[in-house]
Amino acid sequence: LWTPAGLPLRIPTLSWFWSVEVELGGPDQSWNEEFYQVHWLQEKALQDRWKEEMILVQLEMDWTCNFFMWKATQWGDQMQESLVKRLLGHASYSRRQFRMYSLLAQDAQAAF
Repeated sequence: LWTPAGLPLRIPTLSWFWSVEVELGGPDQSWNEEFYQVHWLQEKALQDRWKEEMILVQLEMDWTCNFFMWKATQWGDQMQESLVKRLLGHASYSRRQFRMYSLLAQDAQAAF
């Protein structure tokens, strides 16, 4: 795991002494409760970041598939236009590109 700054993310766990029930006898124990709240908020933020990352990765996979399909359609149209104009070299290249993007789209859909 990495932080936005590119540094390794340290996943803190509570040390054993935080789980020991100790009565300090002081009237103000709010610092202890605040510590637990801060720790909980940090873990919640980490979980929320991972949920957001999963959503973004799924969307990026869909965008990749859509891009390959769009490029295949473009090259298919170019191939048809080249055949109408009897430009066989252009049509051959367009067919090759159409096939390449079609296969990329199929592979991406199968993988994602």
